Amino acid sequence: MEKIDSAIPSSVSYGPLVYFFQKKAAESGLVVQSLSLTKSSFINADSNLKEINFSINLLGQYSALKNFLASVEKSARLFEIIGINFRNSQSPGTLGSSSLLSSSSSSVGVKRTGQPPPAIKIIQTYPFQLLVKTYSY
Repeated sequence: MEKIDSAIPSSVSYGPLVYFFQKKAAESGLVVQSLSLTKSSFINADSNLKEINFSINLLGQYSALKNFLASVEKSARLFEIIGINFRNSQSPGTLGSSSLLSSSSSSVGVKRTGQPPPAIKIIQTYPFQLLVKTYSY
């Protein structure tokens, strides 16, 4: 009975949901840009079961999204991913971004001779939108 209560809680509490997704996103290497409730209603007139749909906008790498989805799947709470929208940040007009990270630091204005330039690693980030469904009594 305890597992059922954790999978489908008896009260609608949005704070713990927001906290859960922020925590799992951060652990996976994603940034939560926004989380919004899209629908909250009873499944039918004869049921006490409430369906809660929401949208999560995330920013990060594909590997981080994969880790995030795996952690959501392993959670005790019942979540259903209804849809995932993403765009390639190489396409014009998208929200993705790149950041450059240098593997070795160098001082500005210091002339280097005989050394190869420091290696630069480009980390590509992408915008993701997840449509998620969960339930409560």
